[in-house]
Amino acid sequence: MDQSLISLLEDFGLTAYEAKAYITLLEKGSLTVGEIAYHASIPRTKTYPTLKSLERKGLVIMNKSKPLRFLAISPEDCLKKIVDNEEVRVKKMKKALTELKKLQDESKKPLLQEEGKHLILGTSAIILKLRELISYCNTSIKCLIDSWGLRILDQVRDSLIQARSKGIIIKVISLNPLEEELIFLKGLIKYLKANFGVNLFLVDDNLLIVNSNSGKGLLIQSKDLSNNLLSNLFLEIWKRALDPEIYSIIVKLKNFNHYKILPELLIKYLIRSKDLEDLVKNFYTSLDPSKISTYDFINLISKVIWENCEINYDEFNGIIKMTINLKDLSFEQFYWLLLFLGHLILEGFNLATLEEESFITIHGVRGRKF
Repeated sequence: MDQSLISLLEDFGLTAYEAKAYITLLEKGSLTVGEIAYHASIPRTKTYPTLKSLERKGLVIMNKSKPLRFLAISPEDCLKKIVDNEEVRVKKMKKALTELKKLQDESKKPLLQEEGKHLILGTSAIILKLRELISYCNTSIKCLIDSWGLRILDQVRDSLIQARSKGIIIKVISLNPLEEELIFLKGLIKYLKANFGVNLFLVDDNLLIVNSNSGKGLLIQSKDLSNNLLSNLFLEIWKRALDPEIYSIIVKLKNFNHYKILPELLIKYLIRSKDLEDLVKNFYTSLDPSKISTYDFINLISKVIWENCEINYDEFNGIIKMTINLKDLSFEQFYWLLLFLGHLILEGFNLATLEEESFITIHGVRGRKF
């Protein structure tokens, strides 16, 4: 009997006795237990258990005549299923191997790819590099800038306008008011009161950092850094930044004569006092009240004291409810809150307060108007 064939069948999960018995039945056809033991050279005591095992595996069938006879099932019928199952298993193993290789390659990326992708730029080279980045931009341009950054954008305005015409998403957060010559950024810009000392230009996967003091820049090319970290950080800052309309209100408020003259301890008194009405009337004479809606003020308050104030406004029924954490409010935030309450009074809201420790809840119902 061909020993190599026996070894191959063992690869299918058969024992040596099972392989011998199966080969014998294929060669001889239907045989009894004794005949199989003789032709396959299997001990008589091992033959019947071996045949029953082959039957369970679907390789032979037993004829319950007397004496018992066994017949081999065609290899194409019984072994093909085993081959198919093995092929599926091999495919899964290959897929696992591919995934493991990917993991290994990913672990090497920071060592292999990040090196050499940091570039120091001089002042004159920054404009050229930024123009180049914008010209090859495919998705978005995000900028967090101060007055120095505004001057940089002014020098690449043509590239920005062209990028905008291509449908590139452009978002700019400025720490300084928009200058007249940069009016092309209108609709793309928000404002933030802060001082970072650097300007960030995020163009697709490229991050350009410009120092406001030295004028030097650092270019970093990193998909993981830009997409996973900085883009999310920029979006969070974008949510907190002020729309130009709200920013203009704040600028007017800061020019108002009563700015920063109200002691913090007077807030509870003023909420209940006619003095607040007089204060806001004076405030409104310095502004154009027709341009400041209740929604504008709610937007303003939400931006300025968002972490310490919750506002619910039902315009249809004329009901407003605010819950404010007075303990953590800054003086400026107190001032914005007072002006908003005054606005509500001028709009005909009757206000009532409920105090609980450091929190105050203000209910307003529109009932009368000045």
